[in-house]
Amino acid sequence: DAATLLYWSGIGAFLVEDGRNVTVAPVPNADERLVRLVLTGPVLGVLLAQRGTPVFHASVVARPDAAGALAFLARSGEGKSTLAAAFYRAGYGMVSDDLMPLLSHGTETVALPGFPRAKLWAESAHELVEDAAALPQVGPGFEKRSCTLDERFCAHPVAVQAVYVLDRGAQIAIERLSGYQALAELLPHWYGALFAGQLMDILGRGRHFRECADLASRLPVFRLTRPFSYERLHDVVNAVDAHAALSHRPEAACR
Repeated sequence: DAATLLYWSGIGAFLVEDGRNVTVAPVPNADERLVRLVLTGPVLGVLLAQRGTPVFHASVVARPDAAGALAFLARSGEGKSTLAAAFYRAGYGMVSDDLMPLLSHGTETVALPGFPRAKLWAESAHELVEDAAALPQVGPGFEKRSCTLDERFCAHPVAVQAVYVLDRGAQIAIERLSGYQALAELLPHWYGALFAGQLMDILGRGRHFRECADLASRLPVFRLTRPFSYERLHDVVNAVDAHAALSHRPEAACR
């Protein structure tokens, strides 16, 4: 039987067992928002991993032409949620923010939906969301804001068309990666590789390699280089949208 104990100072302890049971022991006067943040993030990631589900640190959006989903992988603070929110504003559906559980169905790789909300830094929310000042903080002391998605949230699994690993650069460029390059880019974004690698031995180093290699073999992986700039977000969305359309193949998508 699998059991993993997670602990955050100022929040509490969370015991995740057998991919189905979570026992929560919050510290006295723990803020409910922080408990919820941990439950819907790391705890859910570990629970899904215990079920044998591959989980990656990514945000996923669904193309408006129902041709599949695009996944954006990046380290924390590198703009994947901001980019996903920009796609949402441009008419894409939102599948998940920050957590990408995957299932394989024949030749398709399917992303499971998350929750109908996105977590955005205050500056990103100001750029992308109307009445951003009214958005609640995800927790005390956090600059991130919680944005509820009332429209175009995909509540059903969506077939992923392509994976884009985010990078910074002066110009917008999209480069296809293959073989070792693709695998190397995916390895840091396996969910168990987060938290300074503390979960690696618990979830399995061999599993880490296998699930990243499987994803690299099943889906096209691209490096998306773009300026780290709000002024260029619209250009990035247009470039990726055009790129995805060119590499389109019919797949089941959010309905």
